[in-house]
Amino acid sequence: MESQPEVVHLLVRENLTDDQRTDAELGRVVQLRLEADEQPSNESIQTDLELTKKMVVKWDNLEVHNGLVYRRLDSPKPSTLTMLQLLVPRCCVSEVLRLCHAGTVGGHFGVKRPMVQIQRRFYWATWKTDVSKYCKSCSECSTCHRGKLSQQGRPKPVLAGAPCERWYIDLTGPHPKSDRGHVYILTCIDSFTKWADEVGGSLSVEKQGGRDDCRTGLHSLRCAVIHLVRPRQRGGRQGDAKGLSTI
Repeated sequence: MESQPEVVHLLVRENLTDDQRTDAELGRVVQLRLEADEQPSNESIQTDLELTKKMVVKWDNLEVHNGLVYRRLDSPKPSTLTMLQLLVPRCCVSEVLRLCHAGTVGGHFGVKRPMVQIQRRFYWATWKTDVSKYCKSCSECSTCHRGKLSQQGRPKPVLAGAPCERWYIDLTGPHPKSDRGHVYILTCIDSFTKWADEVGGSLSVEKQGGRDDCRTGLHSLRCAVIHLVRPRQRGGRQGDAKGLSTI
């Protein structure tokens, strides 16, 4: 035996029936459904609103319970129960939004949860847009919401205690090929003294021999760092011109 959808009355209003009848958007559909069980003809609704015509097309989904008109929403998933959505007049929209966002079933949990609660119980033409606008304009959410928390800590400086203790090395390229066929540039900066140098202006790493040439390029990079660091560690001059020209 199939379970019957729940008829929900979240709006405690004595004149809710009259509000449905006199609503500018849904009033015509409500009147047609309360007056007759048969679907009205196309000729009788030619001058009505587009919303009225769309809802008349799905006339079998409109049901009457306790003098109020509901729309039956069949879920595509067999495990999900069929929902009865109360046709909400425009004068009651703000109350519905407040109950579903800030009430017991809401709790100021963003936009998705109020949309789920409203879809289960209510319907009006612009309900999705109204829910989004209401949640964005909520004063309590704007005051207390911290946004998405960062998953990364604040960066900390890496300090060096002596010259040549820590180097920052950057390899850029490929650049336009030089007269010697170099397409990469190696830049080295001493973290302690902030002294910077480049290796021969460029570093030759050609893409001709695949993996072998890549290994050759890494070997050249290692040799370049040795040429830059060793003279400074020994207290010698600031570079080996012969080694740099070779690289």
